[in-house]
Amino acid sequence: MMRCLEASEKNMAYELRYLATAHEDILEADAYMSEESPDRAKRFLALLDVKLLQLRNTPFMYQVYEEYPIYRRIVIWDYLIFYLVNETEGVIDVHRVINSKMHVIKRLLEMQVGAE
Repeated sequence: MMRCLEASEKNMAYELRYLATAHEDILEADAYMSEESPDRAKRFLALLDVKLLQLRNTPFMYQVYEEYPIYRRIVIWDYLIFYLVNETEGVIDVHRVINSKMHVIKRLLEMQVGAE
């Protein structure tokens, strides 16, 4: 009986949470892309939704970001999506959605400064 419980707990879907910075980043990316191509912006948002929803069942499917290893990252076109997995709480926190052409580490460190 215990093995069945353990197996079902491992298949439990994680809760997905977006930090305020991630919301701001997504709005910024949408606005930027919409200027050039509203269709591209819609495709980006749809792809972002799909990839983030996949995480709920497989939170470790994407690599650890070597330059700042507390994060895992998803790559969608020119954008890097940074998230943390909290296994204890069963939560995935999406921290940032950053254009890879920007100074990525600086943008990630802004979060640490703001948290202090």
